Amino acid sequence: MTETELQRAIIETLKTLGFWVVRTARSKRRGRRDVHSLEDGFPDLMVLQPLMFMEVKLPGGVMEETQVKWHAKAKEAGLPVCVVESARQACQLMLGLRTEQEHRDRMGWERTAVG
Repeated sequence: MTETELQRAIIETLKTLGFWVVRTARSKRRGRRDVHSLEDGFPDLMVLQPLMFMEVKLPGGVMEETQVKWHAKAKEAGLPVCVVESARQACQLMLGLRTEQEHRDRMGWERTAVG
């Protein structure tokens, strides 16, 4: 499985569960590393409601320096960001966050960043 195939599996699975998922980078040419992103290091996926920026890596994959810096900057700003290596991991994370958000909403608590 390629990283692109894994991204597609994660997107499909999360959408099936009712999450709004945006793929943030797209290659203009198939089979090339010419990827255009919002900014260097920006994560592969953005899930909304609840918000989570997701970097997708194959098991054992390593983030590039720009990705490490973006994650650190996001966490410093209180933005939720993570690395996922499978559709199952992404689903467990997002379902847990959804449950936490629903609980906070019911209780009238403020939302806090996850990192």
